[in-house]
Amino acid sequence: MRELEKLERQLAEIKEYDEKVHHLADRMIEIDLDDGVSQLRQIRGRPGGDKVKLSEVEKQLNSIFSSPPKSGSNRHIVFWYDPDAEFADDIDAIELQEVRLWKLTGKNNYVTKRLLEAGDTQSNFLIYCPGPRPEPRKNWLLDIELYSERFTADRTEAIMRELGG
Repeated sequence: MRELEKLERQLAEIKEYDEKVHHLADRMIEIDLDDGVSQLRQIRGRPGGDKVKLSEVEKQLNSIFSSPPKSGSNRHIVFWYDPDAEFADDIDAIELQEVRLWKLTGKNNYVTKRLLEAGDTQSNFLIYCPGPRPEPRKNWLLDIELYSERFTADRTEAIMRELGG
């Protein structure tokens, strides 16, 4: 009887998942296994990578900031590490509602920490870093990151956010 219940739960989960992602499978993109990389780039959204468009980034960020903050918090602090600095030239063009944009330079970590923990403890912040996330031992902002949110412009993670994952 337990196994039957387990199978019924799995079937319900599969049906729910299918409802959310069948539109991707319905695209029926032909994949040539000899040319898998370029086909994968086509599936992910644009030639040359798996990053999302600026308009999608803006939409996703506004969605994050318009949602209620985590339990026990009165605001959102979102860290966005952009390893290839792909959005460095466009970051100022992103329009966010009631959000302060703060850019990490590699030389303003102390000022950033002081701002977030003492200077302005009420505003929502998008902390943008045009580079990779530092390793924990060298990350001056790790303690803040642990109670904050992380964002990435990776296509796979964007789909996971849409699915609630």
